[in-house]
Amino acid sequence: MGYKRAGLLVRVLAYASLILTLPHIVRSQPARFIVELSEPPAIDLAMEDAPKISPRFLRPHLRTYAIRARLQQQALRQSLERRGSRIVDRLEAILNAFIVTLPEERAAELLAIPGVRRLWRAYPVQRMMVHALELHRVRQAWFHIGDESVAGRGVKIAIIDTGVDSSHPAFQDPALPLPPGYPLADGPWDTQPVNNKIIVARNYRWLLGSSSPEADVDGHGTAAAAIAAGVAVQTDEGLLSGVAPKAYLGAYAVFPRVGDSSQEVVLKALDDAVRDGMDIINLSLGSVYATHPNDTLWTSIVSRLARMGILVIVAAGNNGPEPYTLTDLAVIPDAITVGASWNQRVWSASVRLETGASYPAVSGSGPRPATPLSGSLRDVEHIDGNGLACASLPPNSLQGAIAFILRGQCYFRDKLANVQAAGAIGALVYTDAQRPDPVTMDTGNVMLPAMMVSYNDGLEIKRWLQANPGLKAELDFSLGPVRVNPYRVAGFSSRGPSTDLSIKPDLVAVGAAVRTAGLGRSWVFWDGTSFAAPIVSGAAAVLKAARPELSVHEYRSLLINTASPLRQTTGQPVSVQQAGAGLLNLEAALGATLAVYPTSLSFGVGTQPTRRDLTLINLVARPVSVWISVEPYSGLVPEPDSPMVALPPRSARRVRFTLNPAGQSSGVSEGLIRIEDHASGTTLHVPYWFAVPSAQPSRLKIVWQEEQGRAGSVLRSAIVVRTTNPEGLPVNLLPEVIVVRGGGSVIGVFPVGTAYPGLYEISVRLGPAPGENVFRVRVGSLEQDVIILGY
Repeated sequence: MGYKRAGLLVRVLAYASLILTLPHIVRSQPARFIVELSEPPAIDLAMEDAPKISPRFLRPHLRTYAIRARLQQQALRQSLERRGSRIVDRLEAILNAFIVTLPEERAAELLAIPGVRRLWRAYPVQRMMVHALELHRVRQAWFHIGDESVAGRGVKIAIIDTGVDSSHPAFQDPALPLPPGYPLADGPWDTQPVNNKIIVARNYRWLLGSSSPEADVDGHGTAAAAIAAGVAVQTDEGLLSGVAPKAYLGAYAVFPRVGDSSQEVVLKALDDAVRDGMDIINLSLGSVYATHPNDTLWTSIVSRLARMGILVIVAAGNNGPEPYTLTDLAVIPDAITVGASWNQRVWSASVRLETGASYPAVSGSGPRPATPLSGSLRDVEHIDGNGLACASLPPNSLQGAIAFILRGQCYFRDKLANVQAAGAIGALVYTDAQRPDPVTMDTGNVMLPAMMVSYNDGLEIKRWLQANPGLKAELDFSLGPVRVNPYRVAGFSSRGPSTDLSIKPDLVAVGAAVRTAGLGRSWVFWDGTSFAAPIVSGAAAVLKAARPELSVHEYRSLLINTASPLRQTTGQPVSVQQAGAGLLNLEAALGATLAVYPTSLSFGVGTQPTRRDLTLINLVARPVSVWISVEPYSGLVPEPDSPMVALPPRSARRVRFTLNPAGQSSGVSEGLIRIEDHASGTTLHVPYWFAVPSAQPSRLKIVWQEEQGRAGSVLRSAIVVRTTNPEGLPVNLLPEVIVVRGGGSVIGVFPVGTAYPGLYEISVRLGPAPGENVFRVRVGSLEQDVIILGY
């Protein structure tokens, strides 16, 4: 998930309040803008007109409330066109706005038109289950509501994504009754994409200049839809089902066959989804460039949807494991932001030790023998002193052995070439603490079988080797099921803090090795927070169908605060800025008697006493005695003004928490506030967080980079980096960039602006000859190499 062109991030903010431009980038070609008008959108007018009426009764009348917005749009259309704008489309439910194309140098002219409120530069966005159901206690939840035949019944989930392949068995349910007024579809490809399950199908690829007719261009949307609400299908691996098999689906195709979508296209789909009657919006997409929630139009839109009773579920992003890596949508306060946890098993290559221990592994890009490769495992650290294999090794020092190598400091192909020259028959690489999950290694032309394991598994294998020198290992390159610990956050899952220092993600769900529907009636595995989000969307549908009387804030709390806290295998709890409240627990959400607002408490940063209020909500028609306690993970402990609160039936009361950091040195204070109703067994977990920041750089993140460019050319904004401190907060330190090889040069290093703290863009010139250009980015003692291929 992220930008194709990093330089576009500088105009994400509204022109009316702030124009961020980099002096070294000049653009004159037409660009897309969202022109927000002064009259309120249909949702605002509906809520003002009937504030005491349930939103579900107002939503069918949104088209009537949109008349005022349409009248203003008609009045301003010619004024916009006279100033060089080409009207592409319009919005009226979530936002009163035009989508226009015009040269960037003329954009400010539109602000002089009476009735134009703000101007937003549209930016690119990218795409971001048998065992998963058990981990989230979905089947137990089905039991409590009857069975899966009522799970999500009547609730409509919008999948704004790449489209949905309606021919897949996961979307065939002829007995499911069509709701009145459906199905709905448009575009040239709408002869087959709707049925009893997929009741809306819309195609927005024309807004991106694409005429692709497929229902789904790459399977991303099909996978997400099946996870959320696919029907049960018997497969070779057992019965696979979505979380809410009786929910309806709306398919909104916003991606072309190749490349990114764009913000205004997603907004148009969202506007239609609201008018189409969708109850839940799943957004498994976004941009890696997140600004403060107050500086993005998404915040007001999602808040508007919440008032209308519509839940918005978003993927946290796949930019971990570093902190402060959430996407633009993931920082929105009223959205439910979902990080990714592991599944109970993965389908992968594997390493088996003669002790009986087995570990999942990722094969390198080189040879993959059809039969397992066996040999003695030898730690390279005993030969070169650091285990990296980045330099030549003594001849025959690894003769007939499998080399055990630490990731880092040089290319995989160099490591493998060095151990192969020393006689190794294969290589097992374990990754480092900064990048704890294994990846596919680019081994170049080195023909040595190799695979990679995780950092934690590597440390365990290293301990086995220390106790058993000459330990035999077997590298199996065939794919098969390998059981793993599921109670951990996936390494790729984006982390907080959020850009407003709040706690995000809100919770986690399975997003690694998710088995789901693929194109052409297939079943495939996917990794990513894109596939954790629809698990929560499906859970929200089950919850809304079973408990239809609640507000969006109450649904948010039930889903988030009933989550099961995650702990590492050592017993140490996982940071709330990685996992939020914990792992989704649908059974607990269905039965909870309490909710809270907000769902987490951030005490921010600083050294002064800070107070935060938490509202406790009794959801049932009986008095509830609420007990409050704090489970600290580290640092200071917030104190409630009362350890017990008596709540009358269907009532609410505020509790104030105070945190006093006087004399506290730099570091993080975090943990969970436990809210308990002993009579019903309800326990809510409310994450809290506070930091006294240090100025010391701790992590250097390559946020984005160009992969290739023409030899000798200048690449503006070719590399984007951010440095964070030990507390996970950005540090404004200018990076040093040097050329390692390739003959290129550094044009300049530029801070992006105050809206993106700690973020720097690096412009470079590639070397004159085709080949690799290596640039080393350094901040203090931290450094990373970036490779850009010249062609």
